[in-house]
Amino acid sequence: MRLPISQRLWSPRKGGYQGMLKAEHPMSSKGKTLMRHWYVMYEATTNKPALIKLRQMRASIHHRNGNRSDNRLSNLDLRLPGNHPQGVGAKDAILLLKALGYTVTKSRES
Repeated sequence: MRLPISQRLWSPRKGGYQGMLKAEHPMSSKGKTLMRHWYVMYEATTNKPALIKLRQMRASIHHRNGNRSDNRLSNLDLRLPGNHPQGVGAKDAILLLKALGYTVTKSRES
């Protein structure tokens, strides 16, 4: 029996990120690698289809403290692709989600 993803070992990847091969996960890249920061964000969200759509649109996740192996949810910031080299922040993401027809509610953590 395989362990749940959260209990498996994450291996170091290029650029200091953590990942694992996991082809059947919806947040896996085309190369079939699941990056831990995407997994953490996916598990925390209540609107998984919206996050999948943002990933397909080339959204990125920024590590606030610069440590790419620190994948605590409080250290992760979802960014949309844009003209700004580091992407677009959460406020613009909310506007985009609303434009796509999703309902955006206040986080339970606030």
